[in-house]
Amino acid sequence: MNPENPTIEQLKTMLALLEDRAKVQRQLETIDARISALQSQVFGGSGVRGSRVGRPPAVSKADSRGDGSRAAKKREQASGGEGNPSRRGELSGKIERALTDAGDNGLSVREIAESAGTNYKNVAVWFSTTGKKHPSIQKLGPARYRLGNQSAPRAADPAPPESAAAAAAAPAVTGEA
Repeated sequence: MNPENPTIEQLKTMLALLEDRAKVQRQLETIDARISALQSQVFGGSGVRGSRVGRPPAVSKADSRGDGSRAAKKREQASGGEGNPSRRGELSGKIERALTDAGDNGLSVREIAESAGTNYKNVAVWFSTTGKKHPSIQKLGPARYRLGNQSAPRAADPAPPESAAAAAAAPAVTGEA
């Protein structure tokens, strides 16, 4: 090495090493191509089962966080992509609490969604499926509901009025025995 300019000597050494690495990489690519050709001859088609040739799959948000499972992606979609997913039956409890707190005036679907901290569409679908089977929920108007039996019960079917002829034909009931 030249004591006056050690960096030039070091650069020459580094350049030689880079050329050696490129040479080895070309050899490795040749070997990989030969292995792939033999695999397709032996196993037919695209080589070993499970190996895929082509572009790598796209990376989603779930994959970048390290949880790339399909279940994680479905949970993310179901929850609207933000916050934690709800447990089974949790939305029903939130809706019932909101309606209980609202009293006789009830709440609109949008107000219930805000109160429950969930998506408007989820609440609307809940009312059109689960909510209509719920015996204590009363529909007050378009997209407005309340919890029944709070102060004004549902109107019962009134009995048909008796006709005068039916009343006259029936025996009179007296308190005497």
